[in-house]
Amino acid sequence: MLFQNTLCHPTVLARREVFDRFRYREDYRLVEDYDLFSRACDEIRIAIIPEALLRYRRHRDQSTQARRDAMETVTQRIRMETLQRRGFSPSQEELRLHNLIRTPKSMHTIDDLTGIEVWLCKLYDVHTDSEARNVIARQWLRTCIRAVPLGHVMWRTFRSSRLFALLRPGLAAQIDLLALAASRLDYRSPAFSTLRRMGISS
Repeated sequence: MLFQNTLCHPTVLARREVFDRFRYREDYRLVEDYDLFSRACDEIRIAIIPEALLRYRRHRDQSTQARRDAMETVTQRIRMETLQRRGFSPSQEELRLHNLIRTPKSMHTIDDLTGIEVWLCKLYDVHTDSEARNVIARQWLRTCIRAVPLGHVMWRTFRSSRLFALLRPGLAAQIDLLALAASRLDYRSPAFSTLRRMGISS
């Protein structure tokens, strides 16, 4: 929840008192489910069933796609509040870098990439739970996917990072990222969208 909403709303099953206690907030329209689940996770144990039980259709005209920029503004606010509730006091620069990790657009400067690396290492070192550490380390791969326009500079930074050793990505993921580095595709380009649908990148 530090990075994004990890629960698909139509799949959530909970006791009635959970929804009585944690309500939608009008100020968080468009991503009110992320706000609700992020607050609930601070106090309630949540588990994910490792089985696909929902077929979910996505298309260009649905509200999630049509209002992406407005959603991102509110999402950034939720990320900041989630960090603060977890005891973090990020600087404005750290918060900017934190939001870049999951912002749906490409990254074009090596300073942003290395800045995110430092921030993720900081988050990793603060957490002791192995599952939390695994989630944090996985954000390094996601970050580098967004830094594909940097080409082989991104690839070298990815491989030389301490996070690479902590993540231990499989060979297929490394080959995918190397191929993307060679292509330098923009994250919002039609070609990149096609590759994502094929499962080449996430």
